[in-house]
Amino acid sequence: MYQNYTNSINTTTMISFTLPESRVVTLECFDVLGREVATLVDGDLNAGEQSVVFDATGLPSGMYFVRFTAGKFYNTTTVLFMNK
Repeated sequence: MYQNYTNSINTTTMISFTLPESRVVTLECFDVLGREVATLVDGDLNAGEQSVVFDATGLPSGMYFVRFTAGKFYNTTTVLFMNK
């Protein structure tokens, strides 16, 4: 999973990753207290470059953690949401 661009977002951001083979993927977003606030992906994806839009509309400003899981591999990155 690549870091979203830019790391601070107003409403939406793109989260991209590459799968070497088809996999069951979950992409979830958590607040700083560990509560799941969004499930962005939960299912089978084909091999190759993938991009998912994270729409943070309705979430309060703050830091969030996006966790990517594919098989036994997982990665977590942070996203800063700044509500205007």
